[in-house]
Amino acid sequence: MSIVPSFDTGALRIRLKTAEDKVKAFESGEKYVQMQEQFKAVFREQNARIRKLERELGKAHAQTVSVRKIWSEISQNQECMAHIKRYIINSMGNEKGLTWNAMMKEWIKDAVTYWNDIHDGGKEAPGKTAGLERRYDKIMAAAKSEYEYGPPSEYFKEGYNLYKRMAEEKERYTLFLHNPSVEPDNNLAERCAGKFKRKAAQVMCFRSQDGIDWFCGGLSIIQSIKAAGKNLYESVTERFNTGLEV
Repeated sequence: MSIVPSFDTGALRIRLKTAEDKVKAFESGEKYVQMQEQFKAVFREQNARIRKLERELGKAHAQTVSVRKIWSEISQNQECMAHIKRYIINSMGNEKGLTWNAMMKEWIKDAVTYWNDIHDGGKEAPGKTAGLERRYDKIMAAAKSEYEYGPPSEYFKEGYNLYKRMAEEKERYTLFLHNPSVEPDNNLAERCAGKFKRKAAQVMCFRSQDGIDWFCGGLSIIQSIKAAGKNLYESVTERFNTGLEV
């Protein structure tokens, strides 16, 4: 009767030799050297990714600063027509004998409607722009005539002061007619600024300039994504995962 071994002695010897080789590798330090080289390779790879992301971040920051500068210059040259309309309505309530304020209110409505039509896909019409310019000049002439006939009262001078500003700095009130990229009001800017103000009012927020920079940068990215019509969640996730394994 032959005895059949329940295991393969050859395989066991191979496994034993492998285990002994591993132990010897650790004892001699060879394994540590190998692991160190692997770690250095991973370290160099991650450092290269970090440097690449830093360069991309630097470019994005430079673009953001450039855009902010452009819009800052524009905002300083174009008066907010939504604010002007409120001043006009206030003048209508306190200077009921004048007509220029009602005409200016109608002019603002027509001018903003024309600007909205262009942004909705309509074409610019030089003739329309010139017509609005002529109406503006006539309204200023009417205001001058009315205030010369009846000077503003000591009680309310806001209407007269507004007329003087609009007559002397016409380009600040009509820039959006000549440059469609300039919005006639700063409602969007005020809504974005409102987010910052609400955040700043919370306890323990913005304890450093870095916190303000990161918050404003995040808002800029989100607003850009929305303006481009992209999916907000997917776009933000893509930015977090750029250059990283997921």
